[in-house]
Amino acid sequence: MNFGEKIKYFAKTAYGSQTAFATIAEISVQRLNDYVAMRTVPSMEALQKMRNAGLSLEWLLAEESEVESISMYANNETGRNLYKQATGKDWPQRVDVPLNADTKEVLRQNLLESLKLLG
Repeated sequence: MNFGEKIKYFAKTAYGSQTAFATIAEISVQRLNDYVAMRTVPSMEALQKMRNAGLSLEWLLAEESEVESISMYANNETGRNLYKQATGKDWPQRVDVPLNADTKEVLRQNLLESLKLLG
């Protein structure tokens, strides 16, 4: 799955639709559709909003070979609740790295490079 397909898959799986995910993430439906179609790159603010709505940025930015080994749900209250609703299981124990300014910039650069390779 590419970046846009991952957002679409998460939205459908976790929220039933892209519209519902966009509403919860406080992102316009048009903007989310642009991300899904890979017409534009999400800002750090938009990525944080998607994370707050339960999407794991680690999963979103993972290489294809790593996708299956990483949960698509963020290790925050929303993500853990979505995980439990989807699986019926409690959240597995793991360490989630906080997003500081340096980490955000690295993620942003990796995302931009990935999208350049796809485009």
